[in-house]
Amino acid sequence: MPKRIGIIGGGQLGRMLAIAARDLGFYTIILDPTPQSPAGQVADEQIIGDFKDAHSIRKVANRVDMMTFEIESANAEALDELVVLGHDINPSPQTLSLIKDKYLQKKFLEEHNIPVADSVEVNSRKDIIETTKKFGYPFLLKARRDAYDGRGNALIEKESHISSALEKLNGRLLYAEKFVPFIKELAVIVVRGKRGEILAYPAVETIHKNNICHLVLSPAPVDPSISKRAEDLAVTIMTHLKGVGVFCIEMFLVADG
Repeated sequence: MPKRIGIIGGGQLGRMLAIAARDLGFYTIILDPTPQSPAGQVADEQIIGDFKDAHSIRKVANRVDMMTFEIESANAEALDELVVLGHDINPSPQTLSLIKDKYLQKKFLEEHNIPVADSVEVNSRKDIIETTKKFGYPFLLKARRDAYDGRGNALIEKESHISSALEKLNGRLLYAEKFVPFIKELAVIVVRGKRGEILAYPAVETIHKNNICHLVLSPAPVDPSISKRAEDLAVTIMTHLKGVGVFCIEMFLVADG
């Protein structure tokens, strides 16, 4: 009987993972709330359920040999409980807990001397006004959780933008981030194996339209020394994160290199 992999989330990453797993002889079970999800269309099975629902996650866990997740909205606490019970889950749910909250993620990187944009937690309009004294305009107001494809971000270019930003991000935990005048967005795919070995693939440039990745240029059209620095930075970050698997480290390239 082939080894069974449970994948929490049925989006495009899960779809690519299910296809690769099938080619390697694995059996895949997807958990996603949407019938015929992108991954569910190519996997062996799909269980209809929310990837935040602990009961649904346990249902998958009891039917597979190992589990992973392809979406940061997966219930990290439920996955962590399963690890304690002896289930094989990678990457580590501890890493998922960290990256789910973008403000905590930045603080973690700062603690390990990784360069990030300056950021500060904000809880009120008064906090945001205070932020303008520190960062000036423009700056970004961001949701700490469940923010992707620009949906949790608001660019603040002047004080009159604050009210509309708060309306857009109503009810969410927020932080403010200094604007980075970048010239390119780069990304590095990094893989870590069970023995701790780390492999970085060549840096790529990502080009976005309406906050969604539109094109990926591989290799990145930058000086080889820039690519090497990007790859080395990605490997350094991986030495501080827990778990086996494939990770994408994204970064800005600024004018001074």
